[in-house]
Amino acid sequence: MDSGPGIRRYYQTLFYIDGEKTNIDGYADQVGNHYISSGDGSGICTVYDRNGDAVTALSGSYWSICSGYILLSDDNGGQYVCDENGNVLFSSGEMPADVYSLLPGNVSSCTFYFEWIDPTGSLLIAQAETEDYSASCDFAYDLADKKILTGPGEDVEMYGTLPDGTAYYTVHSEDGTVHICLGTDVQPVTDADGKEYSYCLVQNDIAYLAWSDGTNYYADPYDAESARTDSDGRITMNISGYSDDAADNMSLAAKGIFVSESYDSTDPWGAVWVNGELSEQGDSAYSYGQGNYSVVYCSSLSIYQTESGEKLTGFPSGTGLLDVTPPVIIVNEGSYLCVCNSDGELVRAYLPTKTLPMSSLPGAAGSRVHSRHPHSASPE
Repeated sequence: MDSGPGIRRYYQTLFYIDGEKTNIDGYADQVGNHYISSGDGSGICTVYDRNGDAVTALSGSYWSICSGYILLSDDNGGQYVCDENGNVLFSSGEMPADVYSLLPGNVSSCTFYFEWIDPTGSLLIAQAETEDYSASCDFAYDLADKKILTGPGEDVEMYGTLPDGTAYYTVHSEDGTVHICLGTDVQPVTDADGKEYSYCLVQNDIAYLAWSDGTNYYADPYDAESARTDSDGRITMNISGYSDDAADNMSLAAKGIFVSESYDSTDPWGAVWVNGELSEQGDSAYSYGQGNYSVVYCSSLSIYQTESGEKLTGFPSGTGLLDVTPPVIIVNEGSYLCVCNSDGELVRAYLPTKTLPMSSLPGAAGSRVHSRHPHSASPE
């Protein structure tokens, strides 16, 4: 909204889980039942309650919201974990001295960057970096017991939460081995035969723990109720004949559907496996998950229901994906720009003179008009 000639002001509306909302003059991020604003750039972040009343002021030049917590940096490089009221729960100044042993050489000081905290507030992923920027590592820290969970020569590379809310992170060692830890338990997660998992793939409410022997990729469905994994539901994919990074670049698109792509520009390739069988291969591949649907592209474009893995529709070869915001999917086929619903059925087709932003598409979030696919559509 404009407030006058030459001046542009921005307004936001924050919605809470009970359906109530707060209108804000300016920019802010929501954290629980509060919101935080950097104000006028003076280096002070203010936390407000949902009524717009200031709760506390935090001295910081940068902040981010993670799992309902505030991660804050001050102008002196200090890092802080705050609750939604702005109360400091942990600071980099409280880090134990043995954190310096994680970095090579005789290091007595370093800079910290708080990167992620799990929703329970018990596991922190942070980075330690030498003052001369010559070495760094990501590490896991137990906020409750105030101890470092990873050791020298180890580096945390992936982290997040599983469908049941359990935190996970992968630990890479100097010898090249990789294992997965859950929560603040430092014991590697293994399958029924004691094999350590190397990969954790999550998409919405489904997850697989996986490992590879270079020839096959073994993925076990994650089940928190029965020893955390279900070996009876294991999916095995033959990845021989693909480059060495095929396993490292594997992603989960939907239940039983895995996508891998090489990032080697000299020999690009992509592949899609459905329930262990090679389904498609081409020069590139990717998946884009949104809500209950996942769009998968390799040699062609397909839409899957995420939780069941059911293929909802396939588009003709040559169809390109522009945007996915269920219930709307925007694709282009030749000169046509087509608005489809989440089942891939055409809502409207355009013959634009230029690429249209999604917000300018009439009826972009509208109901289904007819059920023909884009290649049989007549343009408006």
